[in-house]
Amino acid sequence: MKRSKTDGRGLNRSLRYPGLGLGLLVMAVLWGCAASEPVVLSEPMVTSPVSYTDEVSRRLAQGTFQRLPELYEDYRLGPEDVLEVSIFEWELREETKSVEFRVSETGLIGLPVIGDMRVMNLTVEEIKARIEKRLKEWQIIPNPRVSVVVQQFRSKRVAVVGAVRDPGTYTIRRNVTTLLDILSLAGGPDARAGQVVYVIRDIRPTISTDNGATSENGGRATNGLPFDLGGKEVISIDLYELLELGDLSLNVLVGNGDVVNVPEAKRFHVIGFARDPGSFALKKPTTVLEGIAMARGFQEIEASKKDCVVKRKTADGEYIIPVDLVAVSRGEAPNFYLQPDDIIYVRQTTLRRTLLYTYEFVGKMFTFTGRLF
Repeated sequence: MKRSKTDGRGLNRSLRYPGLGLGLLVMAVLWGCAASEPVVLSEPMVTSPVSYTDEVSRRLAQGTFQRLPELYEDYRLGPEDVLEVSIFEWELREETKSVEFRVSETGLIGLPVIGDMRVMNLTVEEIKARIEKRLKEWQIIPNPRVSVVVQQFRSKRVAVVGAVRDPGTYTIRRNVTTLLDILSLAGGPDARAGQVVYVIRDIRPTISTDNGATSENGGRATNGLPFDLGGKEVISIDLYELLELGDLSLNVLVGNGDVVNVPEAKRFHVIGFARDPGSFALKKPTTVLEGIAMARGFQEIEASKKDCVVKRKTADGEYIIPVDLVAVSRGEAPNFYLQPDDIIYVRQTTLRRTLLYTYEFVGKMFTFTGRLF
């Protein structure tokens, strides 16, 4: 049989030595088949933890505190809220009892005798004063006594989605609330949650009413015409900094129409000769030594503690970071922080690898010789 000119290297060699071919295949799958070679770094690019709250998000978070006065103001009514209105003079004459009214989409309630009244964005005290004023001015009751109570809060809703214990849409009893409060309503992050939460704010301007009042978003339109309804603003908040470190500057204010999204944790991977290799969640800043610990350490005989690597993909390309974990544990090399999708490869010791290759080669030689005789 005529041999290929490439016999002795490349594919033909892998065919003659199946163990070698399998090893090459595993390495090709492990490191990818990209045309460009990964860049080998002499030291990690970043040795400190990376905050998920970028500078833009930090500024946006601080900007939400401009609405802080609304947190302590009386609740302002909106569509779907239900009011209970009582006029005591009518009750004494048994002409009527307390009546419940649902605020319409246009911000109106219809009262007996005095007709429709616009209540959008008003407090219960302001509504009470307007009803009493109309009863006086229309000479219906000389000295009216009116009570207004919010029976059902429905107009201000915040959606909480993702890795929380009880996702859903929650009505709030304030004009705005805090991120911590709304997460608490949803039961808090669950076991799947990662290190980041996204607050998607509804920043649409609102439509003014005939009397100049505005809806709860605080905007004011011209001549009652709406602005662009597509306005959204995304704020990235580092949950570890907020919950574990207690950085309340990240406790942003949220209001009607906002969405709080808690994604599942990003992961890193440990492969090779660790005791329990696998994929692990990044729930907090995690160093390379902590990553190895999560994989229950090394296989004592097989693993090479001084010859590990971390493979990292970035927007600029792929990088391979050699890691001497003995030096890291002694403080002689940086114990850098892992990033999402990092791969820690715990290699086999050179001596052990050489012995295995020798054993495999000798075994195959004896098998080949046995077949000849």
